[in-house]
Formats: sequence, structure tokens, C-alpha cells
Amino acid sequence: MENLFLIQDDQLIEEFRKTNPTKEDYADIVGENDPEFLRKYFLRLNPSMTDEDIAMHISLEPERAKERNRKKRYEIVAPDGFEEIQLYDHTLSHSENFEMGNDKKYILLEVTKEKTFSITSSQSILPTPQSKCVIDIGKVEKHSSLEFIPIDYEPFFGVRLTSFIGYDSNFFSCDERVVFESLLIKFKNFKFKPFHWSKEKIYEEVGVKKDRATKILEKFIELGIVTKEVRKTFVDRPLQVNYFDLNAAAIIGLVSQIFKPNEEKNYEQIFATYLRPALFRQSSSRMQ
Repeated sequence: MENLFLIQDDQLIEEFRKTNPTKEDYADIVGENDPEFLRKYFLRLNPSMTDEDIAMHISLEPERAKERNRKKRYEIVAPDGFEEIQLYDHTLSHSENFEMGNDKKYILLEVTKEKTFSITSSQSILPTPQSKCVIDIGKVEKHSSLEFIPIDYEPFFGVRLTSFIGYDSNFFSCDERVVFESLLIKFKNFKFKPFHWSKEKIYEEVGVKKDRATKILEKFIELGIVTKEVRKTFVDRPLQVNYFDLNAAAIIGLVSQIFKPNEEKNYEQIFATYLRPALFRQSSSRMQ
């Protein structure tokens, strides 16, 4: 069995399949990301599966693998004097970060020679939020001191001017930027699913009046970045309620027009990371 990873002969592979191996065992032969392996594997589970169904399952497999890895606990035997910690996953909500029973997680800060710092993301070359770090608590206490502290010098302002001026004024006006970002924030708060936002609430929360809000939302719908669904509710009396859904792929496709060129910021990557759960949900629904 030492040469199991080198088996390439189709007949040997078929013989191995007859032993009813697990998916992981079978993947050792041809590679778990190999489309032909996945095709055979799904057919083995369901011989009547159509080519369209197989293609859909193959396309979803990378995201499924990420989810399995996120939930899987790898046991690390820490040497004496070391402690295992888990990093906070910036792509998940606060409740999702702690749904596996963890009491606390940590955020990794990247400090540069230019005396700037930032919270690292999963795209960083440093350990990702899914990684586990082993640190020597004794050495930290003996040799380290936190000589810098992240401080928000403008905590009471509602606008981050350095970010706000990054928009292209020829594409989004001031109030359009406000509604756009509010939609993105609410979208995440509702776990990237359709949500209700009345014109009264829009005015109450961001100060955009009903007529102007209507025009802004109509523009977003025409751009394809927002869809609206009218639902009926009968709580006290029959009402028609507007639910909004954001088209993640369309937003990412327009960021080069929404924002001015910036060599320091890859807006497509930033929005792809932020909207990743929505991209997965919406691509999955189109395949069904």
C-alpha cells in the first residue's frame, strides 16, 4: 500500500473502488480536486445522476471543502510552555465565529516598517484567520511589551473621509454612496440574504428622503446590483413589503466604475472577500 498514491491504471482503480473506500481514500489515487475523480465519485453515489447535476456538484466542491476544513478540528500537541490560540475569521459573523463552542479568538495585526498596522485577512501571507498559532506565553511575558495600541481617532464621525473620497463622483453622488454602503452593511447583518428596508427606515437611519431614496434604489436596480421583491404580509392588515437582495457578482463587476483607480487598493478583491457568502449562495441557486 506504500505505492497507493502512484496508482494510475484504470483497471486497478476500478478494483480499488470495489473495496468500498471512503472518498478520502479514493482521492489519494487521482487527487481530490481532479474533475474526473469527482465525476466518478458522484456517479458512484448516484448512478442516475445527470451530467448537469454532476457539473453542479463539482462546481460546489471547492466551497464545500473549505467549509469542511473550517469545521474540522486538527489536534495540535503544544510543547510545554506553549498555548494554542484560534484566530478570528473575518469572513464570518461574530456568532458564526463562536458557534463551535470557542470562548475567545484573536485578531492578528500586521505592523510595517513605516509604522502602519492593519488587521490581516485570509489573503495575507501571514497565518490566515482559519490557522492556529502556537505561542510561548512565557517568552511573551518576559521579552514582549505592547508598545503600540490601535486607536480610532475619529470614533464619533459617521464618514471615513479617506474612504469616502475614493468613490468616483461621476458614478455615485454623495447620498448614493451612503445608501450603497448602508445596503452592504445591512446585507451582511442579515447573513447575506434578502432583507426588508422601508422608506421610513431609510430616512430615519441615513437621512435620505422617500422620493430621493426611491430614485436611488431604482438606479441600483437598473445597474443590476440590487433586486426588489414585493412580499405580502398580514400581521395587522394586508401590506406589501419590499425586500431587497444584492447581486454580489454585479457589484464586483462594477467596482472599477464605482471607485476611482487606486494602486493601493484592489477593490474587486476587497468586495469579493466581503461578499463571498452571497456569491456562493447566488451561484448555487442558479445551478439548481
